[in-house]
Amino acid sequence: RDDLWNRKGQAGPPLPTPGAQEQATYLYNYAIIPHGQDFKSAVQMANAYQTEFDANVLPLQAGKLPPANQMVSVEPSDFLITSLKEAENESGWILRGVNLVDQTIDLKVKVNLPNKSAELVYLDESPMAKLDFSENGEIEMPLGAHKIVSIFFRTKE
Repeated sequence: RDDLWNRKGQAGPPLPTPGAQEQATYLYNYAIIPHGQDFKSAVQMANAYQTEFDANVLPLQAGKLPPANQMVSVEPSDFLITSLKEAENESGWILRGVNLVDQTIDLKVKVNLPNKSAELVYLDESPMAKLDFSENGEIEMPLGAHKIVSIFFRTKE
């Protein structure tokens, strides 16, 4: 457009851009999750709602995991898992999450996915510190208020 009072000339080259305004019919899904002052459970419900779930039903077969189990469980509920993904540069997977509250929490992570060792990593997945498993197979660590943590679970030594 070159008819605006606050700018002389075009905002860019005068080229046709058919369909650039993306005029179309869109479908949106909204969810209203009522909650009191404690919003943590609502945040977890909202994240569960926005995650598409695709499951395939297979007959029960022999394997290393029990037929019903969680891949990862965390305590307390003040910790929100934001990502569980394959590692970028090494054999393993990354668990990433955030402490949602204004205080330090005692984070407990129990994993049921194959792994040989665990270490704390930066967002770029470079190593920060080795982590040890407790006797009951959990990783336990303090996590500061609103801190993000990334844990790399190595599958091959």
